[in-house]
Amino acid sequence: MTIKKFLKKIVLFVLPPLLIIAITEAFFLPPNFFTYRTWEAIIYKNPIPHLGGFYPNMHTKMDEQGDLAFRTKYAIVKKDVEWDIDKLGFRNDEFVEDPDVLLIGDSFTAGIALSQEETITNKTQALVGKKLKIYNIAPSSFGNFNFLYQNRFLKKPKLIIYSLVERNLPSILTIEEEANDRKLKLVRSLSKSFDFKGFNTCLDRLISFNSLRWATAKMGETNIGHQSPFDTTLFFMQGKEVKNYTLKDAEATAKKIISYKKYCDDAGMQFLFMPMPNKETVYFDLVPFDSQSQFLFQLDSILHNSGVETINTLSIYNGLRSSIPMLYKPEDTHWNEKATTIMAGEIVKHPVLQKLLAGK
Repeated sequence: MTIKKFLKKIVLFVLPPLLIIAITEAFFLPPNFFTYRTWEAIIYKNPIPHLGGFYPNMHTKMDEQGDLAFRTKYAIVKKDVEWDIDKLGFRNDEFVEDPDVLLIGDSFTAGIALSQEETITNKTQALVGKKLKIYNIAPSSFGNFNFLYQNRFLKKPKLIIYSLVERNLPSILTIEEEANDRKLKLVRSLSKSFDFKGFNTCLDRLISFNSLRWATAKMGETNIGHQSPFDTTLFFMQGKEVKNYTLKDAEATAKKIISYKKYCDDAGMQFLFMPMPNKETVYFDLVPFDSQSQFLFQLDSILHNSGVETINTLSIYNGLRSSIPMLYKPEDTHWNEKATTIMAGEIVKHPVLQKLLAGK
């Protein structure tokens, strides 16, 4: 038998079962059937840019585990975690075309490891009641907001709150970089119809093969995060391998944040920057590091001197460490519901938002 015939038989033997598995996953099983968190189940995995990061019009409810110790004795199972995704593919109770306050952010803003009512969006909405409409587009970039705004998916908000976790800040794109990317503009335009017709969701579910990833994870070794030597229940995403950014990084990042502020100024919108510290930065002594990273303090100082409104999250967290044991889930990268409650309060009492409330 020639190699060509042998390979042909292998393909004919393997391909039908794979197709059956893919079709079963895509059309008959719930998207979170083979995952330990909703995030992995409904976030787009193919590289095509989408209007929102998640499959539109979804509701899920499942028991979840943190991303740093799942399927281990350190895993903490959180029961009945609910997710609601709106028609654009963002995690909101409902779509809001004309928000007063728009949050742009990453997985922290979207609320990994949190149930729907515990997200920063819903915590802030609960505090302002019906006085303001709060909406989030996370995970998303400022460039994607510009696309949604220019193409009239969203009307102009009064205030944009921009938030990214510390480790992602130095690599953020400017609006100009995204706007000048012809391939990105083309694919986003195509996604407008594909998202609403459900084509992108079906395609993504067909090629995701979560069942194979699940089976591989079951058979292989469990990869856990970096365990603290002082507390065996506490895990970090990068631990001692986390990059310590410099003053030069802070200056380069500030230029991009200032460009977002200018964009908002030109469009008649208020701008507020709220970075999320790395877990390693807040609990540096438990990693352990000899001292705390100064990157976010340096960045906040530069922005403050440049007239950018900020919330100094790290300073707030530092002040709470003695009274609140943990602001992040111990076995997950992300913040817990205590942190979202606190930061929602900081948002509402900030002078920028207070001015909006006073104008109502």
